[in-house]
Amino acid sequence: MNILLTNDDGFESLGMEVLYKKVKHLGEVTIIAPENEQSASSHGITLRKPVFIKKIKKNIFSVSGTPTDCIVLAFRAKIFPSPDIVISGINSGFNVGEDILYSGTFAAAAEAALLNIPSIAVSTVSGLNRDYYEQAADVLLTIIDKIIKIGGLWNINIPGDKCLGIKLATLGHRVYDTEIKPRFDPYGRSYYWISGDKPLWEEDDKTDITIVKSNYASLTPFKFNKIEDKVLFKKMKKFLMEKR
Repeated sequence: MNILLTNDDGFESLGMEVLYKKVKHLGEVTIIAPENEQSASSHGITLRKPVFIKKIKKNIFSVSGTPTDCIVLAFRAKIFPSPDIVISGINSGFNVGEDILYSGTFAAAAEAALLNIPSIAVSTVSGLNRDYYEQAADVLLTIIDKIIKIGGLWNINIPGDKCLGIKLATLGHRVYDTEIKPRFDPYGRSYYWISGDKPLWEEDDKTDITIVKSNYASLTPFKFNKIEDKVLFKKMKKFLMEKR
């Protein structure tokens, strides 16, 4: 089995260290990950400056760009043979609900999925507790073969407390109610710190945020083909026909 690992926390992160040790017995494992943390980099690709790749040691490479750059280099530049699966993580902090739109961890897995490679983004509680990552990796090991067999793009969040199992989940919805106020530097120039209070969520029993709060791992599938909203499509079609 050929496995490619990436993330958005950097190739030296604790999550990557634990993940590599847990999966290396499964086959040939290669790491290609950002040289520095790239959290919230979303699906960004570096276009207007060079991207450097450095071989750290056998099968471990750092990249000067984004997590998506890592996947682009790995496959479109044909640096490595196509793997059986791409695993992105283990991320420090959950990627649930709309947060996946900002996540570099999820974006790297999504880029691999666009190339028809089975992929999964893996996240757990933020922090430096090795036990969180150990448990997350152990849960992941139980489904790697299934992801390869089924294919597609997946997102899994594993709780920090004892995980009671895996449940399929839909995306939760975050309520943005934090006002971002300007601050001022010593010269009177205004600036903003884009952060916020603990997010609020609209939850039900099937959403990823609710499932992970109940100490189960939330597993959500995605696909890129036929993703257009059929309801909106029909409404706009009707509107355009009425305007003729």
